[in-house]
Amino acid sequence: MKILPLFLFTLLASAQPSTEWVRCLGGTLSEHATNIKATSDGGCIVIGTTSSDNGDITDPPGYIDFWIVKLSTTGTIQWQKTLGSLNTDYANAIEQTSDGGYIFTGMAGSSNGDVTPSTFGSQIWVVKLNSAGDIQWQNTFGGSQEEYAYSIRQTTDGGYVVAGSSSSADGGVTGNHGNFDVWIIKLSGTGTLQWQKSYGGNGYDEAYSIRQTSDGGYIVAAYTESNNGNVTGFHGFYDIWVLKLNALGNLTWQKTLGGSGQERPNDIIITNDNNYLVAGMTMSIDGDATGNDGVLDAWVIKLNPAGVIQWQKTYGGAGSETATGVVQTANGFAFSGITDSSESGDITGSHPNYDAWVFETDLSGTIQWQKYMGTDSIDAFKSIDQTAGGNLIMAGSSMGTSIEGAAGHGSEDYLVVKLKPSLAAPDFTDTTGLAAYPNPVNYILHFSNGDVEKAEILDIGGRLLYSRAVYGNSIDLQGMA
Repeated sequence: MKILPLFLFTLLASAQPSTEWVRCLGGTLSEHATNIKATSDGGCIVIGTTSSDNGDITDPPGYIDFWIVKLSTTGTIQWQKTLGSLNTDYANAIEQTSDGGYIFTGMAGSSNGDVTPSTFGSQIWVVKLNSAGDIQWQNTFGGSQEEYAYSIRQTTDGGYVVAGSSSSADGGVTGNHGNFDVWIIKLSGTGTLQWQKSYGGNGYDEAYSIRQTSDGGYIVAAYTESNNGNVTGFHGFYDIWVLKLNALGNLTWQKTLGGSGQERPNDIIITNDNNYLVAGMTMSIDGDATGNDGVLDAWVIKLNPAGVIQWQKTYGGAGSETATGVVQTANGFAFSGITDSSESGDITGSHPNYDAWVFETDLSGTIQWQKYMGTDSIDAFKSIDQTAGGNLIMAGSSMGTSIEGAAGHGSEDYLVVKLKPSLAAPDFTDTTGLAAYPNPVNYILHFSNGDVEKAEILDIGGRLLYSRAVYGNSIDLQGMA
């Protein structure tokens, strides 16, 4: 008697993942989450801003402060901190560091409160926390005008690199080309400035995402409205601008991406095959952008190591969509975003007031599944990451009173969601000479060997889903669909 233990992942591979939990976090005023990262304990860390002094917020903010929330793997608040100046502060990026602590950055509106005193006003603020959320060190960077930080990464030497923008030509800023420039700063492990670089032209240029590359350099996703200075190949209005820097921050190559409309990137990753993937939005129907379905589409571009386009895809419907974050998964790429389209293009269902949107593609950019979360108000995902166990986690904001059973606190709350991992579909192999086909299977599974007498189907955790005697060379799986 031959018993066939089938791990039938293919029945579930194309289905959207289910929701593990949803959390609305905040107080009676306004909270807006901008970034989420998985942590080594299976939980996550979320950063954004708050203006509340009640509800989940226990430390009253100065005005609008950074709000950092550490959640367990089940979505329970483990600790939370409000930090900032006595003015308006904007938090944009956080990640866990190699020592188990955290590094975050954003813009401090003034040099008071928790912020290091400075002779200047609005500056980039970089803060190192320990694992409990206590400040270990903090520093400000910038000149007499305005600076913004949108991305921070720990580097292989134990330091940090920050990407953002600056309109200053004094203080710690040199090389400004006019208006706002892309500004990259490299810090030591204790927050000391090691080098800084300004890139751009006489228009508005700003960096939104940075990653360290395998050669020790950096890849930067920015946008530009310049057609001079460091910028070549400008298409019109605003372009996505990708910069490759060496280890000292010097420009190796640059690439503008777009058409005659407006483009903007929100994230860039280094793919497992050592290429680059940019996620953002486009309003163009010409140039590098093709297939736009509406007013504004999510736009994804894959580049090779020299910056040459390998493929590009637009996603959306008749309204407006944008991709706000991207992570590579076992099956392809997963994206966070927002949509207000209804039953058009790639979008199913009705989303008239903007809904949070997450979708996964295969490695070629073809949508495999998508999921929407929304209320009768505005909801959005701003960031996405993946846990070690394969769960997708997203953070953004919700202005509704309740979303998927999670009650809101005020006018706008942090929206944090964890999905159960989608199951991959590995090739079927059998060392006994038995073959099962087709793979993937819809309803009827056939066997090439007539000796099979019983089939058992298990999920990835070994739980028995199906057990039936086999008569002949096939089994009908319609009852499991």
